[in-house]
Amino acid sequence: MKITFILDDFTTLSNGTVITAHRFRDELIRLGHEVKVVAIDVVGDDMFPLKEKYIPIVTEFSHKQDTHFSKPEKYTLAAAIYNSDVVHLFVCWKTEQKARKIAKQMGISCTSAFHVHPYNILFNIGLNKFKLFNDFLFWFWRKNFYNKIKTIHCPSKFAFDELKKHKYRAKLHVISNGYDPAFVKKEVTKDENYFTILMIGRFAKEKRNETLIKAILNSKYKEKIKIIFAGRGPRKKHLEKISSKLPNKPLFSFYTKEELVDVINKADLYVHAAEIEIEGISCIEALACGKVCLIAKSKYSATSQFAVDENCLFKVNDFLELRDKIDFLIEHEEYRLEYESKFLEESKYYKLEYCVSKMVEMFQEAIADNRTLLISEKSEKGKRMKKRVKRGAIKSMVSMIIYFALALPALAVNKIFYGLKIKGTHNVRKVLKKGLGAVSISNHVHNLDSTFAALAMFPKKPTFTSIPKNFELPIAGKLINVLGSVPIPLSKEESNVFFLELSSKLQKGELVHIFPEGELVAYDKELRPFRKGAFYLAYNAKVPIIPMIITYRYRKNKDKKPKITLIVSEPIYPNYKLLKDDQIADLKNRSTLKMKELESKYLK
Repeated sequence: MKITFILDDFTTLSNGTVITAHRFRDELIRLGHEVKVVAIDVVGDDMFPLKEKYIPIVTEFSHKQDTHFSKPEKYTLAAAIYNSDVVHLFVCWKTEQKARKIAKQMGISCTSAFHVHPYNILFNIGLNKFKLFNDFLFWFWRKNFYNKIKTIHCPSKFAFDELKKHKYRAKLHVISNGYDPAFVKKEVTKDENYFTILMIGRFAKEKRNETLIKAILNSKYKEKIKIIFAGRGPRKKHLEKISSKLPNKPLFSFYTKEELVDVINKADLYVHAAEIEIEGISCIEALACGKVCLIAKSKYSATSQFAVDENCLFKVNDFLELRDKIDFLIEHEEYRLEYESKFLEESKYYKLEYCVSKMVEMFQEAIADNRTLLISEKSEKGKRMKKRVKRGAIKSMVSMIIYFALALPALAVNKIFYGLKIKGTHNVRKVLKKGLGAVSISNHVHNLDSTFAALAMFPKKPTFTSIPKNFELPIAGKLINVLGSVPIPLSKEESNVFFLELSSKLQKGELVHIFPEGELVAYDKELRPFRKGAFYLAYNAKVPIIPMIITYRYRKNKDKKPKITLIVSEPIYPNYKLLKDDQIADLKNRSTLKMKELESKYLK
C-alpha cells in the first residue's frame, strides 16, 4: 500500500502522538509498504515539509506541552496525497482538515486517529471541572471534522466508548499504539538497598505525579523506597519542591529508549497515576518488561484496561490506597513475582508488530469501503441494493408508522394464539443506553419468529434480512418490504453494498436481526450450524451480538402447537484485541456457546 501520514509535528520525540507516528511508519516500511509523511520541517525521502504556524498566546502555551501547529499548505499536501491508497490523519487541526478535503477530491480513502481527548486540553487551562466545555469540544470536533471521516482509529476501548457516548458514527477501530520491540524483560543488576518505584510520563498536572509522592511520604517503608520520575515537562520544579521531604531524593530525568528499557527492568514496581490518558503507552512498556503495574482508576483514563485484576487498581488521587498497595507488595514479594508473569502475558496484545497488523487491516477495510461507496453510487446493482437498505425519508417514515400501528395487534395475536412470553428485554436496553447498535440473532423455527424478535426490541424498530423470494409473495412480500426488511444479496457486488449500508445503520445505534441458521425449520428442538454473516456484520460495525432463543411450553393436549417463550440473553461484545478473522471467529464461537447453553437450559 501507499500510505500518507498527515500530522503537524514529527520531530518532538517527547510527544506520544509523534512517537506513535514514528513507530508505525518504521514498522509499515519494514512490512513493505510505502509511507510518506507531511509535517513541520521534516527532511528526507518521502518527507513533505510544512512551516510552523504561529498562533498568538496559543503557541507559547502549546510549546510548553510539546505541541506544534503547522500551516496547511495546499500544494505540499496535494503532492503528498497524490497517488496514495490511503491518507491517515493523526489529529484534527487545520492541516488535517485541509488534507481530508484534498483526499476526498482525489477519491482517495481517508482515515483518522483520535489521539487528543478534550479533557487533556481543558485540564491544562483549568477548565476541567466544567463538563459543558468537554461536551462542547466533543460536539465541535465531531461536527467539523470526525463526522466527515468514515474510519477512526481509537487507541483504546476507553476512546471508543467516549466517541460512542458522544454520538460519533464512523467505523471505530480499537487498536493500541503498541510498544517498541526494544522493551523486553531482561536480567539486570538491581540496587538491593532500595525498593525502586518508577513513573514514566510528562511532568504535567493530569499525570498526577504528586499522588505517588504523597503515598511514599505516608508509607511505613519510606526510608527504603526510591522514586524515579522518567520524563520532562513544565511541573518539574514543583514536583522537586514537594518531594524534598522524602528521605530518599527522587530522580527526575529524561531517558533515551535504550536507557529507559534498563531503567524499567531495574525497577521493582511501576505506578501509573494519571487522571487523563487516551491509552498509556508508558504503562504498556512497563508490562512488556514484566513489571507489576499499579494503575489509577479514573473515568477519564484508559490505562486501567491493562490491570490484570482489581488488586492492581487504586482510585485516582487516593494516595492512601496507593500507599497501602505499595506496602503490601513490599511485604509480599511472592505475590509481586506471581503478578509479573500475568502482566507479561497480557503484553502480547500490545506488541508493535501485532498492532500495526491491525492498522493494515483497518487501512485495507477503509480502501475497500471507499470502493464499495463508489459502486453504490455508480453500479446499477449497487444503487438498487443501497436503495433497499437505506430507503428514502418518506419510505422510512411510512414504514415506521405501519410498524407502530401493527406492533400492538401483533402482540395481541401472538399472546392469544401462541401464548408468547418475552424475557430479558433489559439486555437490549443495556446496549442502547451505551449509544450502540446491535446485531440480534435467534433460531429460525416459526413463520412469525421475526415478529417475536421485533416485539422483544420494541419500541426500537429493527431491520430484518430475508431471502429475495420472500419479497415476491403476494401479500406477505409487500408487508415484508414496507416494514423495511432487506433482501439477502445474491452477488459480491450487492454483498459489499449490503454490509456497508447495514454497518452504517448499526453505527447510528440501530438494530439488525439475522437468523444465522438460514432456513426455517418449524419447531426445531436443536440448533443448526450458524453461518458467519451476522458475526462479520457485528465485527464490521463494531457492535455486540444479542443472542435470543425461541423455546416451547408444551400444552397438556399434545396435538396442539406449544406456546412460545423468547429468551433474550446478555450481549456478547467483540474482543477488540484480536485480528479481524480471529474477532469474527471468536464472536461466532462465543455466540454459539451461549446459544447452546440456552438450548440445553430451555429448548429440550
